[in-house]
Amino acid sequence: MGLLQNKIIKDLPYRRFYSVDASGFSIIPDSVYVPSNLEDIQHIIHHATHNNTTITCRGGGTGLTGGALNSGIILDMRLFNDLALNNDVLSAGSGVYKGMLDKILESKSRLYGPNPSVGPYCTVGGMVANNAAGSHSLKYGCTIDNLIKITIIDGRGDIITLPDNEHYSGMIYDICSDVDLDMYPCTTKNSSGYRLDAVTTPEDSHKVVAASEGTLGVIVSVDLKTFTKPSLVYLVIISYADGHGAASDCINILKLNPLSLEIMGPGVLYNDDNTVLFVEFDVPLAQWYDTLHNIAQGKIILCEDKSDAQIWWSRRSSALSRTMSYYRDTPDIIEDVAVPLEKIPSFMELLYELERRSSQKVYYYGHIGNGNIHVRHPANRHLSKWYLDSIMQMHGTITAEHGDGLGRTPYVAQQYGDKNYNAFLRLKELFDPYTIFNPGKVVL
Repeated sequence: MGLLQNKIIKDLPYRRFYSVDASGFSIIPDSVYVPSNLEDIQHIIHHATHNNTTITCRGGGTGLTGGALNSGIILDMRLFNDLALNNDVLSAGSGVYKGMLDKILESKSRLYGPNPSVGPYCTVGGMVANNAAGSHSLKYGCTIDNLIKITIIDGRGDIITLPDNEHYSGMIYDICSDVDLDMYPCTTKNSSGYRLDAVTTPEDSHKVVAASEGTLGVIVSVDLKTFTKPSLVYLVIISYADGHGAASDCINILKLNPLSLEIMGPGVLYNDDNTVLFVEFDVPLAQWYDTLHNIAQGKIILCEDKSDAQIWWSRRSSALSRTMSYYRDTPDIIEDVAVPLEKIPSFMELLYELERRSSQKVYYYGHIGNGNIHVRHPANRHLSKWYLDSIMQMHGTITAEHGDGLGRTPYVAQQYGDKNYNAFLRLKELFDPYTIFNPGKVVL
């Protein structure tokens, strides 16, 4: 777009460009700003405070929940793109694209664990804001598990590095130590609300920024864990006549400690009625192959050739775009729930009931090894409420990795209860006393 840095831009064509992300929402901002240093960010924060407007940070614009949309000022963080690998720790600016990150790590035979399906197009800031995960979170965890340090600028314009800032870390810990953990989802992935449950000591204070969707401040830079790239990876495709067999097999397959365990429902991978599991291992065949054959009820295909595996994964990665074409004439919505692993068979029953109630085909795919399945169904407010209510009754989360955004934020208070929601408001006030950051997300 040829944006001019260090200038507040109000031209309508630019504002229209920033009015959309990968979701179905659209909000035209009042202006756009492209900072190039910390002082620029402090300046725009003070400008917003004194002019009664708001700020929403934007990375790659790949979010699926409208998290980067706002009627106030859009802060494009593209110029915060410093990147360095030091002693296996990756230091990155929030505007670094994952493609840049992957390139430097590939040259050192290392990787960053979380791998969102949008691949190179999302940014570090966006991955932290949504607590991004992906297919390899079974082994490497989500962004919150790989975050070592973070620098943000809060609503007062103060530059804060966590967990190094002991004063701020202490205040965060005080808030987090008074939560009702029983009201948190019993899931291995969760991007709903503020992750106060992850702060068990003041040294964990930086983790509250993960999944905060830019509501606590402007993410400037982070330090991230990296891992040695595995020397061998095997992909196994298992095909089932229906989702029940796939769901029931998952619990036993997880006991083999796969690198990833993905599901593709009928019509997602091909135009047929089969349900397919993708199972990936990074250990020798002798440690799992025979046991997997004894466990699996479906037809097994071992992809021994690397190029074959890449073809299969490209099909998996295109699930989002492929299912978009199925509702061309009907507004639809993508749900991002997760349930406890033992509830996976019950969750599959819920999907069939969702399809019955919607009277249309429901498409699903995702990270079933984490109990996280993305469901695309016709947009219907009452149907969505019934579905999310059912997930919460199963002690699941209303969003595992996409964030609350504009669509799910109204359900956050129900998900967590009054005590935890009040703690969320206290955390929001600590970081953002003038409520200028990304309104309408996480808390209302």
